[in-house]
Amino acid sequence: MQDERLEDPPAPAEWALQVAAAVDLYWEGAYSGLAGVLPLLLRDGQAVAREHDSAPAVWQSLALAYQLAASLSTQAGHPDWAYTAVERQLGAADRASDPLMAGMAVSTLSWVLLRQGRWEQAQAIAERRADELEPSLRRATGGQLAVYGNLLVAAASPAARRDRHDDAMQLLTVAEAAAVRSGPVRAYGSAFSVTDVRTQRVNTLLAGRAGRPAEALDVAAAVEVSAITRPVHSAAHRVDVAQAMHQTGDDPGALDLLLEVEADQPEWIRYQTLASATVWDMLEAERRRNGALRGLASRLGVDPTL
Repeated sequence: MQDERLEDPPAPAEWALQVAAAVDLYWEGAYSGLAGVLPLLLRDGQAVAREHDSAPAVWQSLALAYQLAASLSTQAGHPDWAYTAVERQLGAADRASDPLMAGMAVSTLSWVLLRQGRWEQAQAIAERRADELEPSLRRATGGQLAVYGNLLVAAASPAARRDRHDDAMQLLTVAEAAAVRSGPVRAYGSAFSVTDVRTQRVNTLLAGRAGRPAEALDVAAAVEVSAITRPVHSAAHRVDVAQAMHQTGDDPGALDLLLEVEADQPEWIRYQTLASATVWDMLEAERRRNGALRGLASRLGVDPTL
């Protein structure tokens, strides 16, 4: 069966649809489902690329498949796999002669570095590539603005964690201007909009040694959660809001929101260190035994026996 598939790969259009479906699985938080299809998807993609090696669209789809592999590997705690996948994404983007796809690969790499605590490097590579790809706001396509904006957002996260909040906010201000110009865009396996940038403002206000949770809640109040198109992104934003609620003394509200996220994304939330850290902090501050909190802690792998 395996050899037959390799000898008779799917048609490029059919395989591209499979990649698009895999992108949906990622943003739906269906990580186990994605992990089940991704190895075969990559193998078939390599076979399709060998058979149609002069077709840019095939290499674009293969680059996107590697982007998925890098993202899933990072979520699962396998940075070495993620680095390999990003390297292959860059190679496929080069074969496609697509600098925007290469830009998304750099955005992914910045996130991998962020998750490893390599903040200075994560910021530098995203900013540098954003500078290289900075489009004319008057003439730019939606895809150009989306990739440029995503790189700015990628740079803002590590800047905030380095306590360079002014730099982070400046990056997000430019990103929001690009989002206003582009309107909502879905491109290169991601999404970009004013709402997406504003959720990142919330995250940025919570980062670093001197987070500003009250200000984060003020910004979050203006975010229309229903306008967030990717379920995983919506969940991540609500985890940020829950952290801000806990830090401002609203543990009941924080717990309710985390339970809501768990109900929506039961698989995704188990991979989220911020959710686990917030639950741990809430347990430490617990004055009276809370069964719902301890149940959530147990499901997230946080030791509730404090």
